[in-house]
Amino acid sequence: MEGHEEPWSPEEWREYQERFLDRIERWSDRGYGACWLRNPSLRKILTDALAHFDQDRYELDTFVVMPNHVHMLVKPNHPWRLGQLLHSWKSFSANQINRIQGRKGTLWMDERFDHLVRSVEQLERFRKYIAENPMAAGLEPCEYSLWSRGES
Repeated sequence: MEGHEEPWSPEEWREYQERFLDRIERWSDRGYGACWLRNPSLRKILTDALAHFDQDRYELDTFVVMPNHVHMLVKPNHPWRLGQLLHSWKSFSANQINRIQGRKGTLWMDERFDHLVRSVEQLERFRKYIAENPMAAGLEPCEYSLWSRGES
């Protein structure tokens, strides 16, 4: 936030989320943007990439690939960090999708929205949110991919 250098107070962070992050999430859920991942073959590139190092570099719990964004629950395994994993998924999938589409340029936003899961109850809320997100966005089953291991 320009003029508001980190660390932010809880009030400033809440205001930032309300003004910007929540708005971007609403736009994403409504399907704004290119929506490359609505195409099942392009979406499969990403779902395969997400599954590739599952149980090695990370443990996947649940994810949904929407037409223009992804929601997921993932636990990085040592020594991997979330930022490294995101970079790997985004880089690989963007290169593959751009090659197939005959395009160049940015596919993914630099931004990420991550949350720590601090309780079983919170884990269940996130799982429910992910599972219900496509229906809340009004998507047909052919427009998204939902995967869940769903263990508590």
